[in-house]
Amino acid sequence: MSLNPEEIRVFIVDDHPIFLRGIRDTIEEKSSFKIVGQASDGQEALTQINALKPDVVVTDVDMPRMDGLTLAATLRDQNPDYGIVILTLHRDEAHFQRALDFGINAFVPKDELVDELIKGISAAAEGKYHIPPSLFPLMMQRSQEAQRSQRDLTLLDSLTSTERTILKLVAENLTSKEIAARLEISARTVATHRNNISGKLELRGSLPLVNYALLNREVILALSETRSERGL
Repeated sequence: MSLNPEEIRVFIVDDHPIFLRGIRDTIEEKSSFKIVGQASDGQEALTQINALKPDVVVTDVDMPRMDGLTLAATLRDQNPDYGIVILTLHRDEAHFQRALDFGINAFVPKDELVDELIKGISAAAEGKYHIPPSLFPLMMQRSQEAQRSQRDLTLLDSLTSTERTILKLVAENLTSKEIAARLEISARTVATHRNNISGKLELRGSLPLVNYALLNREVILALSETRSERGL
């Protein structure tokens, strides 16, 4: 960390010389920022960062040897105090969600570098978060998906032990006939349970249950294992 409490020590990572120059120029305009090092790939950056211990790491996503998101995840595991700012040409949901999952502080599109980079670094240095207004729709989508996930867990929690077992087998892509044979019950009983499960999960028809089970397979299997360990 900086010996000067008002000085923010920044390390930058980008394999494109033009972008790297632009990042440096933007940061150096701020007198309270000091660039302590730079690298052109994640692996090279990791070695230097561990030695220099900057306050904030600004890294591009697409790089050779180790991409920016992998670098961010590695740094976060090694030292949660690092401020991390992701720079990217990507505005898609996948990159945005992965970055937030790795605990980055700021996500800055490169075409908004001049307006948003300083804000991102300042927030990261304080352990805060900064998302440019242009990415608010992706943030809202993440929030809505989190709410849907919580709702799904609540609905799944309402299932009986037998219903959870049957849903688990549906998630394993077994037919009603195969489930009946596995559980040594009649196919009609399986059908009744499937109807009850669909009702509790607020699904309509038989095919939606199959789609739901396959799409949420990992959650269903994990929930089943957790409840088995608890003896529920």
